[in-house]
Amino acid sequence: MTYTEFQPILRSGKFAPIIFFHGAEDFLIEECVDTIIGRVVDPANRGFNLDVIYGSKADPKDVVAHASSFPMLGEKRVVLVKEFEKLVSTEPSREIVSAYIEKPLDSTILLLVSLEPDLRRKPFTDLKKK
Repeated sequence: MTYTEFQPILRSGKFAPIIFFHGAEDFLIEECVDTIIGRVVDPANRGFNLDVIYGSKADPKDVVAHASSFPMLGEKRVVLVKEFEKLVSTEPSREIVSAYIEKPLDSTILLLVSLEPDLRRKPFTDLKKK
């Protein structure tokens, strides 16, 4: 889906439980991510319902734990994973994330951002299916 095709979804405010962004257009990705966060998470509750995680520094079990947590003082929580391709660089990591992709929590929006994903491998193939 291109940026232009994604605009009606941004305007509607109805987001899937997992959204995967990839490509070289950092500015457009940041704009989409910021819009989603702005529409979903109340600024007063951001400390409770927004997690920003860097894949190069995170454990996949921690990411899944954050994504599996229910929101506090709001309807939705957002978990943003930057450098997603680094989070899933090993086979055990890919399996952990793929398991969450199969059954995501409806009250969480998991935003995955990757600059250079290998779309032939798990969990990227799982994301394409969903």
